[in-house]
Amino acid sequence: APGTFDPRTVIQQLDRVIPKDWDLVSGSGHQAYFQTHMRGRKPENFHVMREFGAIGNSISIAMGVAAARGNGKVALIEGDGSLIMTCQELATAVRHQIPVKVFLMNNGYFGMVRQWQELFWEGRYSAVEMGPSPDWAKLADAFGAKGLMVDDKNEVEGAMRDFMRIALERDPRSLAFLDEVRAAPARPPAPARPPAPVRPPAHL
Repeated sequence: APGTFDPRTVIQQLDRVIPKDWDLVSGSGHQAYFQTHMRGRKPENFHVMREFGAIGNSISIAMGVAAARGNGKVALIEGDGSLIMTCQELATAVRHQIPVKVFLMNNGYFGMVRQWQELFWEGRYSAVEMGPSPDWAKLADAFGAKGLMVDDKNEVEGAMRDFMRIALERDPRSLAFLDEVRAAPARPPAPARPPAPVRPPAHL
């Protein structure tokens, strides 16, 4: 769609921008891209939310990694469906000077759920569209963090480099940053299978 980016391309660009010795945290919705397109990094620097496909908890986990490491080298790759649940934790990061850099891929959906509904349920979507999206850059600013939105397809990698430079020029151990990229929905690398039959309740 106009003004959106293939999330696989965004992850590849992030891989070029984020230093290899950083800790990376990914929400469950982007784990497929995160694990397959970020190469040459130590396994202990990957932190992926997989249990039960839970969303909404990644920023708290990223803050925990950042507090434990104490070196300002932690980045979170997150989706809008997850971050909207716990975005107020940006205020916690600022208050307690927990260094977190958040790269938000905003596609306006609970993306992974939508993808499974497309693959397995013939596109019968239910409760996956987010509706109007907040201005994430302003939201970050409101919490005392620094926000930036990227909306030019030709400037994604350059904007990410600027984002990292600004974050590191200041005290990297005391700032929370949020960088938003509008990502297009894309299918995870999973084979399609026939949809499950829909059966009426037994009492009908």
